[in-house]
Amino acid sequence: MFKQNPAPPRILAITNMYPSAEDPGDSPCVKDQIEELQKLGLLVDVKIIDRKRKLNYLLAAWDVFKESFGFQKYDLIHGFYGHCGLIACCQFRLPVVVTFRGSDILTFKDGILGQIAARFARKIIVMSDEMKKKSFRSDAVILPFGVNLDVFFPTDYIEARSSLNLSSDFRYILFPYDPKRSVKRFDLIQDIVNNVNNQGYPTKLLVVSDQPPHKVAEYMNACDVLVLVSDHEGSPMAVREAMACNLPIVSVDVGDVKALLEGVDNCYLTSQDVNEVTMKIIQSFIKGTRTNGWNKIRPYSNQAVSQSVVELYKSICKF
Repeated sequence: MFKQNPAPPRILAITNMYPSAEDPGDSPCVKDQIEELQKLGLLVDVKIIDRKRKLNYLLAAWDVFKESFGFQKYDLIHGFYGHCGLIACCQFRLPVVVTFRGSDILTFKDGILGQIAARFARKIIVMSDEMKKKSFRSDAVILPFGVNLDVFFPTDYIEARSSLNLSSDFRYILFPYDPKRSVKRFDLIQDIVNNVNNQGYPTKLLVVSDQPPHKVAEYMNACDVLVLVSDHEGSPMAVREAMACNLPIVSVDVGDVKALLEGVDNCYLTSQDVNEVTMKIIQSFIKGTRTNGWNKIRPYSNQAVSQSVVELYKSICKF
């Protein structure tokens, strides 16, 4: 792929979110993209910052500064998410690419740091047009993470429910987030589920967070609907992954969800109003079919998106 250069390009990836044995649900999309870049012939070293202590960011900034002068010669640094993008910019020898996820641009507190990182990076990747506007970079590339279609794909609904020991007496609403993340509005989800039950539809809520991707995919194939009522999003991976599993979706119009769900059967946009969300969920229950989301999401695979990232790298470093 890189015939003009005797050595394959070497990238330093910096991230504070990366799946581990203790936390397999910590942004597996970052790992998926990095591993695909490696399959495409790039040498990618990964520096993971433990975000539990702020001091670790200062130490990482010093490490990155030293690394830019070090024996290991990198072609560029790729920071995943705003804080790490800012760390990547703590040197002046190597070009920086920053991928922003959502809150690191869209919220006030993290957005300030994100906008600083966006100002100094050579190129930035964002998830939606809203994020592009908030970044104040007219050249920002809108390129959401791709879906790992080797993990997320439709399987038999009955078999998936049986393997998870889900009762046939209930419908199941999937909430694939940590309830402690206030932006995801778990408070609304609880009210919505109670409301659905009060309307005569026996329903249970399944909270699935910090699970490995294959287990999330299993739940997506077993549940009846994914409900998203977040205050804001970039390009929610859960929606893309649910589409790949043909899971019906009821979602507020955040990020790129409206464009994603256009033309997808048995998926509905809603406001955050509890009664409206309830009615859309019941509408999905009554229709009772899976979606055609797999067909629409296939072009947005991890492989295709990673290839686009390589092309972005080439525009900077001329591999």
